[in-house]
Amino acid sequence: MEVDALLEALGRPGRYSLALYLLLCTNYAMVSISHFTMVIYTAPVPYHCAAPERPEVSEHRNNTTAAALDSCSVYSNASSGGDGPVRCEAGWTYDAKTGERNILMEFDLVCDREYLNYLATTIYFLGVMLGGLTFGPLAETYGRRPVLLGSLVAAVGSSVVLTLSHTYVSFVLIRLANGFFLQGVYGTTFVLVMEQSPPGLRTYAGTFIELFWAAGIMVLAVVSYLLPDWRLTQLAVTMPSVLIVVGTWFVPESLRWLVMHRKYNQAEKVLRTAARCNGTDLPKALFLDCRDDGALACNEPGRNVRSYTDDLPALKAKEIESNEKSVHTKDTGCDQQKCTALDMFRTPKLRRWSCVFAFNWFTVSVVLYGLSSMITTMQGNKYVILFLCGAAEVPTNVMSAFIFQRFGRKIPLCVFMLVAGLCSTAGAFLPHSQDIGWMETTLALVSRTCTMMCFTVLNIYTCEVFPTIIRNTSVGVCAFFTRFGGVVSPQVILLGATSFVKFPLLVFGALSLLGGLLTLSLPETLNQNLPDTIEQAEAMTSVHPGSKLP
Repeated sequence: MEVDALLEALGRPGRYSLALYLLLCTNYAMVSISHFTMVIYTAPVPYHCAAPERPEVSEHRNNTTAAALDSCSVYSNASSGGDGPVRCEAGWTYDAKTGERNILMEFDLVCDREYLNYLATTIYFLGVMLGGLTFGPLAETYGRRPVLLGSLVAAVGSSVVLTLSHTYVSFVLIRLANGFFLQGVYGTTFVLVMEQSPPGLRTYAGTFIELFWAAGIMVLAVVSYLLPDWRLTQLAVTMPSVLIVVGTWFVPESLRWLVMHRKYNQAEKVLRTAARCNGTDLPKALFLDCRDDGALACNEPGRNVRSYTDDLPALKAKEIESNEKSVHTKDTGCDQQKCTALDMFRTPKLRRWSCVFAFNWFTVSVVLYGLSSMITTMQGNKYVILFLCGAAEVPTNVMSAFIFQRFGRKIPLCVFMLVAGLCSTAGAFLPHSQDIGWMETTLALVSRTCTMMCFTVLNIYTCEVFPTIIRNTSVGVCAFFTRFGGVVSPQVILLGATSFVKFPLLVFGALSLLGGLLTLSLPETLNQNLPDTIEQAEAMTSVHPGSKLP
């Protein structure tokens, strides 16, 4: 029977589904906090060269007519023929507020070590990128729940251990591991949310989870302001995650994954627990036809929960061919036990869609994290600006839920990417001046808001286009390109800092504009059932938006 029919029968929305949804949403807040901590931990702090202690330098300073401290060197204009600038060998003095300490200050990531500041963020997203390739296939093979629990425990553990790092190398290595495990949490959480949501509620489920992402950003801004020492901030935002681990223990396996892997006893247990919590009655003969002959009759489109109690004898007498038992999909060479990431590129349509999704995920990541980093260096308080970034996402996500439900996925994604591209490009051509700094910040915030809406709809879109047999793998592959964007983004910012200051905005604008145009080649998935096989996914282009899959 259709899994979507089962989900509908449990209630829209039932108490069980709502409780499960809220438990999963808390994972999102934890991931967003970790992703954006580097915006605070690596935020620029005014600094200057500390006074040198060497006698010869002191002598130069005593004989100067005008001595000054530069950010990276001591200048000496000695009348007796001084030797010019002297490198900061006594360290640096940071003009930070009382108690403030980030990794830039602790590890002296300034001057000729400034690139290490950007490299720390790059290495973190490298870990996230590798996690996308690792945990997607694992969740496809062993289930969503064990992968989620394992990666969640490891992510929380590495977050705590991070506070014990006292060298730059140990810091970035622990962050690498932390990013790796957090991707397992992120990807598996969203797939579970989408697979447990009926078609009519999938837009809202996939959008409102982003409110917890926004909440994580706002919590980080407040905590880092109250506890400006990065170690205290890290501990404060990590300890509540222990409760998240406890709550996630009660999250069941994906019903859709259980049915596709013929684990009918476990699937029935999940269903009956949900029905009991929702006060819903289910037929006693649930999945009996599937257990008796391994038939795929339980996946027949158009069947509902109660129709099976009427014709079980006929179903039992029905013989199923061996190719149906393997859940083969037409002309794909893939069955549910053997599908890999390569099957995303096996057929022409999936290959084209996969390339567009990969590019758009890369683009959204480059722009989102790039603008988030740039905004904190623009005019205004970095804590207030970060808080506003999160706060702006609340009405944005509420509004986008209704936009995506009314206009679908394709057109809104295209429009938001184009607007983000135009705002970034416009910002690149503004003169760099304090007088119009507010305008540059406003354009950056608008571009970031539109990009965040793209991020939201891409999450939903990816899960709806790719079938169950490769869904978690597809999310993992897209996450690889997303985090590749996170790896590239700090380097784009670094190029802007060392060459043309507007260079990042030009890159963000060009990528967003191209991504918006490429989106037009994707299918519309609004209100369609989630495809379980590659054949069903391929059929989406022939289905009118809002109708059901055959």
